[in-house]
Order: sequence, then C-alpha cells, then structure tokens
Amino acid sequence: TVNGNATDVSGFTTAGDSLVLNLLGGNDAVDISTSTLFPGGITIEGGESDVTGDSVTTMASGGTIQTLDLSNNRLTGIVGGAITLAGIEVLTISGVDDETNANNFDVMNYGATTDLLMINLDAGDNDINADGDTIDISGTGASDALRFTPTGARTGRLTRDEGGPTINISGMNATATLGQFTVDAGGGTSDSVVIVGSSGGDTITVLSNGGSLVGVTLAEGSPAVTRLPIDFSRDNVEGLTIIGAGGDDTLVIAEGAGNLVLLSNDIFYDGGSGDDTLSLTGSTSVDATYSVGPDVTSGTVTHTIGGNTQTVRFTGLEPVIDTVPGALTVNATAADNAISYSEVIAATRGRIEVDNFERYDFEAKTTVTINAGAGNDSFSIPNSSAGFSGSLILNGGDPTGADSLQLSNADARLVSVATAVTQIPA
Repeated sequence: TVNGNATDVSGFTTAGDSLVLNLLGGNDAVDISTSTLFPGGITIEGGESDVTGDSVTTMASGGTIQTLDLSNNRLTGIVGGAITLAGIEVLTISGVDDETNANNFDVMNYGATTDLLMINLDAGDNDINADGDTIDISGTGASDALRFTPTGARTGRLTRDEGGPTINISGMNATATLGQFTVDAGGGTSDSVVIVGSSGGDTITVLSNGGSLVGVTLAEGSPAVTRLPIDFSRDNVEGLTIIGAGGDDTLVIAEGAGNLVLLSNDIFYDGGSGDDTLSLTGSTSVDATYSVGPDVTSGTVTHTIGGNTQTVRFTGLEPVIDTVPGALTVNATAADNAISYSEVIAATRGRIEVDNFERYDFEAKTTVTINAGAGNDSFSIPNSSAGFSGSLILNGGDPTGADSLQLSNADARLVSVATAVTQIPA
C-alpha cells in the first residue's frame, strides 16, 4: 500500500521475484511484514530527505533469525529474500511477544559503511514471562570501542566510539540473563567494551564463566533496580572499561572459584563522582598485588593464579575491598611515604594506607608484604593481625634512606623487617 493505494503482490513467490521501491524525495516510511514473498529480495532506495530521514520498519516472527549485515546493508529473515537498504537513515526490527518462539536478532559488521543513523531492535517482550529472546552484535576487523548504556531492565543503547549508527534495544525479557544480549567486537587487535553507569548509585558486577565468556550486570539504587545485562567473549575483546558516572558506585569483580577475568588490555574503572568502591570477591586463593598511583585516586590491583593475571586499573575511587584469600603485596612509591596498617573489623578485616592514596581493605590474606620503595618512608603498625593469618613483611626499600618503624604494642612474631629501618618504640 502506497499512500492508501493497494497493489496485490501475493503472487510474487517464484524464485527470482523481487521488488524495488524508489522513495525519491521527502521523509518516507516503509512498513514490511513477515512473509515468504519476493524470494529475489526487496531493494529500497531512500532518495533525498532531510535530517529526519527515511525509515523502514519490519515485523519479525518468533522462532526465526533476523540478520542485518552492515557490510552490504542487507536484512534477511523478514521476507523470502534479502531486504537491501540504500539511503535509509532509520531501521526498526520489531519482534513479537511469544513465550514459545523467541526472537533472535543478529547485527553483523557493526562499524562498516552504512547510511543508517539509527537501528531500533525491539524484541517485543512486554510481560513478565521469559521469552528467551537474543540479540547478538558483532563488529568489524578494525579496532572497535563498543559503548553500552543500560537504560532499563528491558532496554539499552549501544554506540561505537569510532562512528556508526546508534543501536537502541528494547522489549527484552524483564528478567533477562547473561547470554541474551551479546557483543563481539570482531577481529581488531585493540577492541574494547565500555559500560556506562547511571546518574545514581550503581552496583556493577563483572564475572567470567571460567572460559571465554565475560558478563556484566548492573543494578541501580536501593532497593536495587536491575538493568539489561551484557556479555562478550574475551577472544575478541581485549579491554573492558567501566564508567561509574554519578552516584556512589561499586564495581564488583566476582571471581567465584578462581574464574579470573583475563583481558590483554585489562579492566579500567572510572568511578566518576561520588564515593565509589572497587570490591574483589572469590573463594580460590590468588596472589594479590596493589600498586598505588599515579595520582591519589588511582591504582592497580592484580590477581594471579598459576601464571594467569587479572589486572584492574582504577581512577576516581575511594576504597578498595579485597576479600579473596591468598598472599598480598602492596607497593608504595619512590617518594617519601607514610604507610600504616590498621584494623577495620576486629580479627577479620585489615587496612593499609599509603599517604593519601586509596586505602586497601582486605580479608582472608596469608602473608602481607609492604614494599615502601625508595625514599625516607615510615611504617605505623598496631597490635593486630586483622585480615591476615601469616606474617606482615615490611620492606623499606633503598637501604641508604632513613626509613622508620613505629610498633604500637605489635606482636613481634607477626612482623618481619626485610630491610634495615630505625625502630621507634611506641
């Protein structure tokens, strides 16, 4: 139907039957329902339009796969053949609310040249039942930074820092789980996924399945409101960036039973404004290292198991809380440092502070080693072993410096001095 004038096309079912729509001038809208018509495909030429653009809306049926390949701007899975788009600025693919037959949308070669400015993927779920709908988006062979903002339990927005259409996601399951929205940055050598939090207080959790899959979930506020989760394969994503934005945010690295999040370009966490926290949890012993700096809100935490190292770099943070068992090493700077160990929770949680750098709270550690580095450093140690079960080793660094140690009734059996310091009695 064109402007109310209907044309019968029901007979276009023979192999090779096709349709070409030349929209010419103006801002035109085309609606296409699912069918087996036009095995030879449909070509839509958008023609001239203003910034509002020409749009195409398609209705997908459940139980099928709709694939949009941006390398050739073709959409399959709607009619008998491919729908080819040229000069179209907005594409909407709408699914149905069907608990039996899920909607499956695939977008390939995100970042390839296209006239599309916006892609709307509506999985069609509008009730509490879990439909099992999936959306999979893959990038190009170039290095891609895919930026995801979860805007609700069913909704989110994906953009590409290097350019490309905005992808709006809606109609996902209200109780969507990991594995339903997946991104794959493609074959670039420095691909990354960027997660943008809300203006409120978020709890963002990063976890690995023990293989190549990495999942990120986000819950906002208290009581927590869950937002659409996302996952990706570390085989094709080298880095993960978490941007906390506003509010008091917490990033949780949930290692479980030794499932480190292993990315070649690390995890980077920018807490943004507010009192933000990095929390590392897990049950399998690791070798942990905390290095302060370069500025007072920044630092790096590594967890290593059997030669595999998970690295988290952060900035704009307040505390770090590490409750994963194992040995801990803390590295200060080459300048003069004032280093203190204290008890946060009796017999359970200890704290190490280096000058005004981010404090490091810890539990379940065995041996704790503090490397002061060069400079004239001072240590302050109380009578406590909260957070560790073995020894506390103090390494003053440069032996020509005038490092000092103050013990406040500390049990000498728990404190080992690795390099010479001057002890000041409490």
